[in-house]
Amino acid sequence: MSQLGPLLAHLGADGDPWLGILTVAAAIVAVVFVLAALGRVRLDEPGDLLLPLAAVVLFAGLGGSLGDAAADQAPWALPLAVVLLGALVLAATTDLDLGLTRPLGYGALALAAVAALALRPTLETTFFPPVLALPQADDAVAELVLVDGPDDEGRVTVELSVTGGTIGAGPQEQDNEDLEDGMVPRFVAGPAFVRPAEGPSDCPETCTSTTYELVLPVTGDGALPARIQVELLTAAQVPFAPPVTAAVDVPQD
Repeated sequence: MSQLGPLLAHLGADGDPWLGILTVAAAIVAVVFVLAALGRVRLDEPGDLLLPLAAVVLFAGLGGSLGDAAADQAPWALPLAVVLLGALVLAATTDLDLGLTRPLGYGALALAAVAALALRPTLETTFFPPVLALPQADDAVAELVLVDGPDDEGRVTVELSVTGGTIGAGPQEQDNEDLEDGMVPRFVAGPAFVRPAEGPSDCPETCTSTTYELVLPVTGDGALPARIQVELLTAAQVPFAPPVTAAVDVPQD
């Protein structure tokens, strides 16, 4: 729990897809609410929520490719969507009517507007904090090189090197004052985080260069992500500010 604040704060970092994904999900929830309030979507029983929620999950992934344009809207979009989603659940599980002229409909809209306005400043500070809110990286520089792949299964091998710090074998409690010692990599390919399939086998404790085997996610059209990014976190998995990052392009057939 002590690391929750810095990790939440880093959701607003450049290249992090999650705020964009949540913003698009919030937009779809708002669309579903309007359609339900106009009677275009029926919410007479809990099962009626299945299709709208499936649409939220399906289209939310688009937010990862929209970059800062979507992420910047998260501080007001998220509280608004939470209130509207609660109204949708109430309409589907109770006898309350969600029409715009009904108490649940206009009450939800009023509460959503208040929540968006009231919580926006706090969430902006949480997601986009001043630089001093995160650990500072003094002189660490990362480099990522594609060593092998991709093969037919999307498997690649990348070599990660760092100067001005060391790479650790895995997350652990930060027990020294040098936050750039034993740093842990976090890989992103497209909108998804990618956990290494193997590695670092040649880095038992700390090292300055090692290799990782990654299995890249396949997009909807069967293509692989065009780029792999890595960010180095502290040994306790807290991100730096500014982020210590590197990237490499993935060859496309």
